[in-house]
Amino acid sequence: MGYSRQLIDQIKHNFAKKLTVQLRTIVQTKDPELWSDEAVVAAEELLAERAAGKAVEPKFATVEDPPPNRDATTAGLLAGLSLLTLPFGFMVLPMLGNDEDIEDTIALDMPIPFGADMAWLAIKTTETAKVAASLGLGGGDQSQWRRVGAQKPEVRESTWELGLEAAYKGLVYVTPPLGEWTLAVSATLFPTAGAESFIKLMLERLSTEFGEAQYFCTNHGNVVQAWARAINGELLRGYCEWNDASNTYWAEGAVTKQELALNIRFRNGESPAAATDAVVPNEGIVLQLASYWSLDPSTLDEHFKESVLGLLGNGPWARPL
Repeated sequence: MGYSRQLIDQIKHNFAKKLTVQLRTIVQTKDPELWSDEAVVAAEELLAERAAGKAVEPKFATVEDPPPNRDATTAGLLAGLSLLTLPFGFMVLPMLGNDEDIEDTIALDMPIPFGADMAWLAIKTTETAKVAASLGLGGGDQSQWRRVGAQKPEVRESTWELGLEAAYKGLVYVTPPLGEWTLAVSATLFPTAGAESFIKLMLERLSTEFGEAQYFCTNHGNVVQAWARAINGELLRGYCEWNDASNTYWAEGAVTKQELALNIRFRNGESPAAATDAVVPNEGIVLQLASYWSLDPSTLDEHFKESVLGLLGNGPWARPL
């Protein structure tokens, strides 16, 4: 059966709103229960166009309905799993119908890699609900939500795909357990002025409760790269660079052996800055350091195959994006 060029073009138009990591997931899985043949071809073509510089990746993902599929039953099921994007910008998950619907949702959901243009916490625990409670999800500034005419969202279960898309739009996605770690992902965790106090206080509090907590963020444009680690209430290492007009940095604690192994050129002159082959912090450095300390989120699909829902909510520190 031949492909429909018209359908492929229609799907490409919709897929232009998706992040590259989401398109790669569609191509790699090629799951006929989720995507039609035309959808896979559309994702492949769009990835090739972005690689050639003919198409631009959106800064934030926009949730849309799944693409048309010849199997109406499958399309109907997937439509029930979609997030609703509200006019004022935040997203909520609809209630799933019954136990059978929930089981189907979990069966379809697998860990999705991320990392580009994102900030996240790695917390050494398998208690997802406890992490969400410790972060105060569902809290935040009620007046902020009133200003945009919305009710404050409650914490709710979420699939990986919907949770990560919401995280790019400003909500907080707490993943299900990944080995002995749980991740909390949100664009609102990106550091601004006073990052050292924000990151340090958060990690010290979380590590007091859970034993160990880490922070990472990376930006494609190399505007900001950061990592930090705390154990039992004490910040052991924190580093952040802003490569904007301010050219500022934060450095606290001794350089770790993992940082030395990566031969990072630190802005404050810490070793091995004098080495000619030292590299400035970038996305690859942050992800590699995350793999040394806990988990590299860009390789989650290679190491974790369990289907479990995470939690989605609003963080009390959240600021409008």
